[in-house]
Amino acid sequence: MNLSNAIKILVNSEESRKFILKFAKAKYNEKFPDYPKDGWRSFNKFKIINNNLIEISYRFGYGDYEYEDSFQVDLTDEIRNDKLNNIV
Repeated sequence: MNLSNAIKILVNSEESRKFILKFAKAKYNEKFPDYPKDGWRSFNKFKIINNNLIEISYRFGYGDYEYEDSFQVDLTDEIRNDKLNNIV
């Protein structure tokens, strides 16, 4: 590997990370479309579990309490739809 190839890989990785981040935030907003009446809630991060599964972490709280939780998104349908769209 040379420096030029390494830079290209990093640039592509950053673009891919931004794309996945945008997807993860969209799934978070889909799961939680409304702002909570009491307290607060916000997207925190995502973690890639495997090729078909990501975990989306979020934080929430009220008053002096703060919690963190997560949910998983199965990407099988999304990947299948992307492949079908590329065929059509």
